[in-house]
Amino acid sequence: MRRLAFGPSPELMAMYDATPGATDEERFDNWVRQQLNYTTIDNTPCANRIAATQLKIRYTYNSRTTNEIRPLNWLNASRESLWQNRVVPDLAWAERMRPYDEVRVATWIRAVCSRRQLFEVIVDFWHNHFNVRADSDSNIAATWPDYDRIIRTHALGNFNAMLLDVTKSVAMMYYLDNVSNKAGGGEGGNENFARELFELHTLGSDHYLKFYDQRENIPVVEYGSERFAAAYIDYDVYEASRCLTGWTIANGRDGRPNTGAFYLMEAWHDNSPKTVLAPAPLPGIPPAPNFPFNNGAQRDGEAALRLVARHPGTGRHLCKKLCQRLVADDPPETLINAAYTVWMEHRDSPDQIRRVVETILLSPEAKNTFGSKVRRPLEAIWAFLRATNANLPSDVAAVDGDATRGNYWQSLFWNVDQTGHRLFGWDTPTAIPIGPSIGPTLMHCCDRGIAFTPSPNRGAGMLASTSWAKPLPAFRAPGLLISGSSGC
Repeated sequence: MRRLAFGPSPELMAMYDATPGATDEERFDNWVRQQLNYTTIDNTPCANRIAATQLKIRYTYNSRTTNEIRPLNWLNASRESLWQNRVVPDLAWAERMRPYDEVRVATWIRAVCSRRQLFEVIVDFWHNHFNVRADSDSNIAATWPDYDRIIRTHALGNFNAMLLDVTKSVAMMYYLDNVSNKAGGGEGGNENFARELFELHTLGSDHYLKFYDQRENIPVVEYGSERFAAAYIDYDVYEASRCLTGWTIANGRDGRPNTGAFYLMEAWHDNSPKTVLAPAPLPGIPPAPNFPFNNGAQRDGEAALRLVARHPGTGRHLCKKLCQRLVADDPPETLINAAYTVWMEHRDSPDQIRRVVETILLSPEAKNTFGSKVRRPLEAIWAFLRATNANLPSDVAAVDGDATRGNYWQSLFWNVDQTGHRLFGWDTPTAIPIGPSIGPTLMHCCDRGIAFTPSPNRGAGMLASTSWAKPLPAFRAPGLLISGSSGC
């Protein structure tokens, strides 16, 4: 429960105890399968909690003050609706940020209240893997529910399908600048996304040959009838960037419509031949281009994404990360190998990721690694809230007639952000680590704990600190209520 959920809760333990099984191991296996088949789990209480939540918005714009309590109206809005209503001139910054704020609230509620806990853990994994700082651009924040929906849709699906939709999203297009990637001189257009595509999203830095340009001498790796260059070099990044020239967003510029949809700008595309991860036919002989002349923006881009998604290095990189997230910060090589085998066998399966996660969690290694994970700050806070059946807040327009108060959620976000673990707010594309490097990375937070004290506005508070942190002087987290009731 500590690894496969955001901590045990009385409700989750009751669900586990009710899972059929003649032995503890059989019950655990059945529980894992039930959680992976998450759509069959009745999650009505969590959905009702999200529907009932009120989030305050207060700002002054054009000499007019707005102070309102609103439900989470933008969570289920389409990308086009979000773009048309939030990415418009003469709109207050708080209104542009509103969809992002609503997703933050919903994510907290799901982490603390959802019965589909394993699914939420996997969603968190992929948000972290495809990290985007949501408030880095107002276009990203305004369409954040769409990006969250992409992650949730594909979290236990097929990796190549997820990679394709993530690449086309407003969030990733703007965050890593492919929205402006067009054919140019030298190394081509904007290579920011292409570099992170290789280094973070697919093969990983372990498969990077830095300062190396002898493509003809890169070893070849084979899987079935497929042959790949075993590692990537900077030239692969430049060539992949050229494959993705013309992949942009319909933002009303340069003759494009203004809908927020993914858009192919053929006039921007580099149609010359390209060579990406092509294997040398023989040692010492450079490979020929594997992307033909005049192939078109859509075919070039989709083929490049499919190539890196299917690469054996991607399978090994992603399986190691999944094992680190679900089992141990330093997972056994035997477990990584077992997950990798399933990953590669099911690269074309619509439930590829679900199969891999099931293989990992039902393995002997996963069942014998208790205590081999370190919680990140936000996970520790959510675990505390779940264990204590805490009621999450709902904002109010004013407290004792004071309209500047009552924004409990924003107060909670601000205080929790002081741990350094900012939900959808990590500064760099690398995201917060999930393995052994988490300690050094969060060293700057080691004297920032989390402490909640009784609130003068609503009920009792809480105190939650982690083993790696020294607690801060207590701060107020109004709206949180610790009780022996059903919490969510």
